[in-house]
Amino acid sequence: MTRQNLRTLRNVRSTAFNNEIAAELLRELAPLIANQELNRRMRCAARQLLLDAEALEDVYQQMNHPRH
Repeated sequence: MTRQNLRTLRNVRSTAFNNEIAAELLRELAPLIANQELNRRMRCAARQLLLDAEALEDVYQQMNHPRH
């Protein structure tokens, strides 16, 4: 695997991890927000970040273990 490919793999995995952490933080903070619309938006953002994290992890797995 080339250096560029390894860097891309690391970036994809790091972004997946960061999305998951950001989603966790939003989920922890959402109950503290009294404004219901803002609370709803935070929960939606957290849900999307988790979906993106899962998709990025799938991409990482496919790139790291290509099927021949």
